[in-house]
Amino acid sequence: ESDVIEEVHEGKIDLDREVQNYEVELIRCALVRTGGRQRRAARLLNVKISTLNAKIKRFGIATSGLEFAMR
Repeated sequence: ESDVIEEVHEGKIDLDREVQNYEVELIRCALVRTGGRQRRAARLLNVKISTLNAKIKRFGIATSGLEFAMR
């Protein structure tokens, strides 16, 4: 967190990039928590499945192998 604060003070912060990184992290966590079940992940994130699928595609989030993450 201190790195981000330092970037803000130095005027180097890219809000869009930081928001995207946070979104990707949240989506990955939801997918891992749901064992890769996208519909459940969408419910967990309170977004439509179509929105989640679009973000997965746009951000290039890998979804294969997550069904084993909960075991």
